[in-house]
Amino acid sequence: MLFGIGIIGINFILSIINYYDSGNLFNVLNMMNSAKAGMLFERLNVVNLMGNAIECQHIIFAFHFAIIGATVLISVLKFNYTVSISIVSKQTGFICRVKRIFNRGEYRSKSRIYSMSLISSELYKSLISSKAIYAFIVLAAVKIGISSIYNQYNATYDDAVYKEYMTLLSGEWTEDKSDYINAEFTRMNTALESQESMYNKYKNGNISEEAYLEYIEELNYSLSRKSLFETRIQRHDEYIKKLSDEGKEAYFIYDTGWKKLLFPAFDWTLFGALLLFSGLFVREYNRHSSSNAFADILRLTKKGRIKIMRAKLIVSAGVSAVMAVLWNLADIVIIYVRYELPCPNAPIYSIREFANTDLNLELWQYILFMLILRVLIWVALSMFICTLSALLENSITLITAITAVVLLPGLLSELSLDLMNLLDFISFSKVTDMYLQGQTVLIIYAAAFAIISFLSFYTAKKKWC
Repeated sequence: MLFGIGIIGINFILSIINYYDSGNLFNVLNMMNSAKAGMLFERLNVVNLMGNAIECQHIIFAFHFAIIGATVLISVLKFNYTVSISIVSKQTGFICRVKRIFNRGEYRSKSRIYSMSLISSELYKSLISSKAIYAFIVLAAVKIGISSIYNQYNATYDDAVYKEYMTLLSGEWTEDKSDYINAEFTRMNTALESQESMYNKYKNGNISEEAYLEYIEELNYSLSRKSLFETRIQRHDEYIKKLSDEGKEAYFIYDTGWKKLLFPAFDWTLFGALLLFSGLFVREYNRHSSSNAFADILRLTKKGRIKIMRAKLIVSAGVSAVMAVLWNLADIVIIYVRYELPCPNAPIYSIREFANTDLNLELWQYILFMLILRVLIWVALSMFICTLSALLENSITLITAITAVVLLPGLLSELSLDLMNLLDFISFSKVTDMYLQGQTVLIIYAAAFAIISFLSFYTAKKKWC
């Protein structure tokens, strides 16, 4: 069942990504988009397959037919293998007895030394024994793939022009830079206003063809750049002057890459990984036989109960912190490779979205602060899931409860229910999104989350210990 939930979750994530190419294989083959009739029949979608244009309907049919066939084949083979093993295991004969004798020696040679540390035992049980490590490796690979797609550099003409101007003006504001911006704006206006007069001069033979062609190049230059220059370069110059009057400082900076770092997408793969891992108490309540659950044995003594709970919380916090760091590093490395991140010492006000904040930080300082806060948020969520698993005792109930608490407010806030913004964990985990709504909103949510987590911990401790 968890495997099925994981498959549906991965397909959902792939369906909400913005693809620049409608024929992208991830966009075409995921189940969510395949189920939409509009995508199949509203317009012609083709996929480039080894130089051939193949309609996406044929690709979808062939892919899902192959998946279903492979699943059925694996299920049949696994069932037959399991049955044959169970039949062989019941056989009694000389050969089987000999095999058992040799197997005993093999088992003795492969015996391992068990650690006396509860933390080490919990790590082994939660990652290795439960085979959760394989799920984490798969989710990490999916994370890298999704991050690679989401943070793909879209090489547009507008961004290339924006990068050219911001690289030229990069750094602190000066009078010379402001004069250059005004001169460039005047140059464009002059070229656009002279269009009719220059045509008449060329038509009447007052200017040569070479001079007119030079003017046409200037006109094309102005037409292609004026809109972007007004909305981004000139407005940023005015923005810096306005901030200067308020006692704040901002730089000219090419911020496309920085905005990718500052405004990340919600980490669905990390959420799924923590959801699978952090329910450490659920495993102790699972009954593998008709006898009582293993939790009854673990809770025989009060001192043992306290130590086990402490070990589980430490393992939950430690593993989730490592995972959160690795997941964030994946985004940072991909963005660093694909984008330029100039002027890391620029004031945070250089990003216009932060104009109304009171942060006196440089860009790299805010990025570090944001990453630390994001790691702490994911660690807090992991510990909340861990304590809640001690109360609910069932993985299905736990997943349902956590999904409702974490995702439902975010979905409702998308329906313009402003009150849900105060309960939106999706926005909270991104840090910047909630902070820009107001520092008070971030503090209120952090306080509410801390209170709920404390109540969950207190109740779980009272029940377990």
